[in-house]
Amino acid sequence: WRQLAMACTLARTNALAVGYTAAALHGLFGCHPGTKPEIAVPWTGNARLDIGTVHRRSDFRHLKVIVLDGIPCLSVAETAFDLASRMGEKRLERVIDDALARSLCSPDDMESVLDRISGKRLRGTVRFRESIEGLSAGYTPPANELERLLYDLLDDLVLASHDRQARMPWWDQLPHQVDAVIPEWKLIIEADGRAYHTKRADFENDRRRDNLAAVNGYRVVRLTWSMLKDDRSGGLDLLRNARA
Repeated sequence: WRQLAMACTLARTNALAVGYTAAALHGLFGCHPGTKPEIAVPWTGNARLDIGTVHRRSDFRHLKVIVLDGIPCLSVAETAFDLASRMGEKRLERVIDDALARSLCSPDDMESVLDRISGKRLRGTVRFRESIEGLSAGYTPPANELERLLYDLLDDLVLASHDRQARMPWWDQLPHQVDAVIPEWKLIIEADGRAYHTKRADFENDRRRDNLAAVNGYRVVRLTWSMLKDDRSGGLDLLRNARA
């Protein structure tokens, strides 16, 4: 499919990969290239192409372009906006968080795209704006699906602010951070899943961390994959009770 994508960009002057084709080239979360490559051309360009789908773009000259595997394509941030009109908000947030976690782009890159499209009434603008709301230079994206579920749950808690990937002053060994902490409640929340906590050494290390937290006046709540995925209300009740 990469050869076909390159053929499409070579078939039209100034063409570049966009949409799911660009997303697949970047390796964005859950994005597949599809049956026909998608390319964009200037508004005056030729939109007919048997081997691919061509989008004529009035904003073509303002797009940020990079080259991957010899194929010109949209930047990660521009690709995220390109997908905003095609997928739901939760899925788009997962794509954006994955890109940020892997340092494929920065919150500033996303904000730059939003500045460019603001006021132009382009499809997907509202969803894109909502999906990047709250991003800042200090934003910590989830590193995996387990953390994403945990942070979604904590965002729904709304009773207190939490810090992601927080460093606790009494713990100087790797990993340095806890998944989340609510300083106001002196409560540490860790996400435990079989895929991420299977080694005996990890188990022993977690117990030492929990004990040190207790010595320093912090309680630790550990939420499993099934709790986070299948029993959100139970997880929320548990945290509310921890506050009490």
